[in-house]
Amino acid sequence: TTSFGSATIGSTNTTPQTFGTCWYAGEYAPLSVTGTGTYEFSSSISTDYLTLSDTNGVPIISGTTPLLVQINTATNYQLHVFSDNNCSTQNSCRALSGVALVPLCGTYTINGSSPTSGTNFNSFSDFANQLNLLGISCAVSVNVAAGTYMDAFTLASIVGTSQTNTITIDGQDSSLVMVEYSSSTQNAAILLDNADFVTIKNMSIKHSGTSDSWGIRMMNDNDHLMVDHVQFNMAPVSGSVDVDAIGATGSSTSGFTETEAGDSIMIMNCSFVQGGVGVHIETSN
Repeated sequence: TTSFGSATIGSTNTTPQTFGTCWYAGEYAPLSVTGTGTYEFSSSISTDYLTLSDTNGVPIISGTTPLLVQINTATNYQLHVFSDNNCSTQNSCRALSGVALVPLCGTYTINGSSPTSGTNFNSFSDFANQLNLLGISCAVSVNVAAGTYMDAFTLASIVGTSQTNTITIDGQDSSLVMVEYSSSTQNAAILLDNADFVTIKNMSIKHSGTSDSWGIRMMNDNDHLMVDHVQFNMAPVSGSVDVDAIGATGSSTSGFTETEAGDSIMIMNCSFVQGGVGVHIETSN
């Protein structure tokens, strides 16, 4: 690849910084990062493939734009841009930009008709990934636009949550917002793994799995969890199978593996359609 231009970014650059407007695919920008933290680098062409490397060109991390990077050493790097993951070149202009990411705070939206940008997230998983990566610095609420989201997500141990710094995911109307999941990747539409002070409300969750399937699965210690006005639509099953709307289990393949589950768990105003069990808590507490 060929060097072109230059770029500088630091932890105080919390609004997007445009490094330049005419890099070709196959070129790289010498990049000076002046502060540690989490950064997002982007190309103006949504299918471009970015690689962050050291100054010798040794790749550190790669991916389709936007590229999230955890910088642990403030030093010089190279930001490479290609037109695809085969490192293809292309002689047409694209802008490169970067922004320092900070913990989430305030009100956001999930809208599948708009890209992940600013205060909007295109999917539940995009929102969850940012929470897990960045944590929060004040109470966070996300309002979900009407639609069916073919998605699944995990909320893990999120830095910054507390009795005042809570997380609320609000579908606003369970007849208009649905999270639908049918894969066996994690066996749950929503996996809560040490997630504290989380409220999930006013939406529907659908899972078509006929064994080892959960609408919401809790593992490890999830404190101060509320599930309110959620309709669960599980697959029709018969016999002793693990198809539970809400379950607490330490295994993704069994509903009978003990886990802590958590304290102060409230499940209210929910409805359960088909499936094996509405709520199954297999806890060691």
